[in-house]
Amino acid sequence: WDSQTPHAHSRTPENYPSGGLEENYCRNPDGWTGPWCLTTDPDEEWELCDVPICACGGDLTTPSGGPVTSPSYPSNYGNDATCEWSITVPAGNKIRLTFTFFNVEENYDFLVIYDGANATAAQLQSLTGQQS
Repeated sequence: WDSQTPHAHSRTPENYPSGGLEENYCRNPDGWTGPWCLTTDPDEEWELCDVPICACGGDLTTPSGGPVTSPSYPSNYGNDATCEWSITVPAGNKIRLTFTFFNVEENYDFLVIYDGANATAAQLQSLTGQQS
């Protein structure tokens, strides 16, 4: 994304600091129809990428519970992912969330915890950035 050959372009890490433009991976820094990349072909400036959608989210129930991680963990997660986890316990039980590591893009990505099955339930917590 920082190379200007064979095609000069404005989609640089400096111009799109939240675009995830590290390395030469397919990205969608400008909200176009999908992930794309610049090519090294002098006759073709860019191309859409055939990137599989990461499955993210699911249902956790007691007693097993289990770890919850973002897509590609421990690597960075991709852009435009919405992960929804439903954690269900018997009535009267409590859920404890313990984070070994929490770091999302501050003010762009969030973890929102609700006391219920969907976003209409009472919001208990909203986290963004790095938490310790």
